[in-house]
Amino acid sequence: MPVDVKICGLTTRDDALYALEMGADFLGFVLYAESPRGISARTLFTIIDRSEEITNAVGVFVNAAPEDVRAIAGDCGLCAVQLHGDEEPDPFADVGTPAWRAVKMRDGTCVPSPEAWPV
Repeated sequence: MPVDVKICGLTTRDDALYALEMGADFLGFVLYAESPRGISARTLFTIIDRSEEITNAVGVFVNAAPEDVRAIAGDCGLCAVQLHGDEEPDPFADVGTPAWRAVKMRDGTCVPSPEAWPV
């Protein structure tokens, strides 16, 4: 089974381009102010700058409003968004790009349940 690699927590254009050079399939940018690797949407836009080199950017969000996720994904040309908080599935069913849901393992069970997320 093929495996895709996402290098996450990138904060500079140079690091993003280096990750691509090293073979990363996806580049992850954390859009969560409380994270030590978090960047603003403006910084992400500057890093990506609609370049032809960076076409595989993934925005990582934690409990962000769906309309904010949708706007940032569109403005920055994200190829996907990754959700890591307590989000409910329905508001993210149509954010304009594929949505990936991070899950945690608790007592041998995925939380939230992947079956509950049609994204």
